[in-house]
Amino acid sequence: PSLECNDHPPSKFLLKWRGAIKNMMRVSLSFIPDHFGEKQSSDEVQYDPDCKGNRSSSIDSIGPDCDRMIQVLMSLVHLFLGFVYLFIFLLSLGIVLKLIFQRKLLSAGWPKFFHPLLMAGCFIRSIFFILQPFIMEDNIKVENKTNVILNSLPSFLFFTNYLIILFIWAEIYHYAHRSTQVGISKLRPIFITVNVVMYIVIFFLYLLSYLMYPKPDYLNVSNANDKAEIALFWFDITIYFFTSVGFLAYGTRIYYKFARVPVYTKSRRHILRKIQVITVLVSLCFLIRIGLILLDVAFNVNVSGFWWFDGTYYFCLEVIPLGLMLYLLHGHNKSAAKRHVNSDEGRYHEESPLVVSPE
Repeated sequence: PSLECNDHPPSKFLLKWRGAIKNMMRVSLSFIPDHFGEKQSSDEVQYDPDCKGNRSSSIDSIGPDCDRMIQVLMSLVHLFLGFVYLFIFLLSLGIVLKLIFQRKLLSAGWPKFFHPLLMAGCFIRSIFFILQPFIMEDNIKVENKTNVILNSLPSFLFFTNYLIILFIWAEIYHYAHRSTQVGISKLRPIFITVNVVMYIVIFFLYLLSYLMYPKPDYLNVSNANDKAEIALFWFDITIYFFTSVGFLAYGTRIYYKFARVPVYTKSRRHILRKIQVITVLVSLCFLIRIGLILLDVAFNVNVSGFWWFDGTYYFCLEVIPLGLMLYLLHGHNKSAAKRHVNSDEGRYHEESPLVVSPE
């Protein structure tokens, strides 16, 4: 008997989600063949482990099975990534709430910008990945332009977080070299200008995509189909390239600046190790990301056609760097103390746990 009440029928939204879950279960159960448990000789079945279509005529039905298996695996990977980003969102939200309860958010300096941007990017990314299995099954209709926005906007929000760290490093380096206070004070207006220009360009490209191609386009995957969306990816490549160069340049210079200081303590070793990890990891992840996007945009190589690609790409090139910085920030909040950088040429005060540690 049905457990539904006729007076209160389920909403259309619940019916769509129920249908999507049923379809995924049906596809999963369809992997079990009718002859399961029966022994077959090697000349009757030729197994194709890569699902590339290399099969004999006696098992022509194995192709659709491979397609369904790949589709389910991609859905599981997307759901896994969605919950990973949701976990980072909740973790960052907990840190922000802790700062609010301690009445330290307004006086926290750069963390009051870092955490909200991280939360916004992770929340949008989580929605994007959780929606993908239902979009692929045609249970939810999302226009491709909207899907592209959900996919690309978090990258730029995370980029602002990386810029915060980069400009802190730039201030520390120029202060250590006894740069004029006027020159150092210009760094923060440059940071604000770069971000404002970046978001204006992004908004213009999003708007241009809707104005030039107003016809709705529904696809099962997020894909750049018009010139404005392709230009958006080229813009993404450009800003990440220059940021990787900036991290490599300033990270290397600050590292050697610390290494030349004659006093070599345990705290200083911790500083050097932290600078090394962030410089190498962020620069390497940015360059790999640029190369993969170039293969797709410039050379039309579909690198995202494998079911495991999205999981490897986003987890290694985005989740790990963000998780590392959040881990260092979490440790900073536990030992909230004034940080400072000593050098053989000057002294610079900055609350930057991604660079220094307490004495």
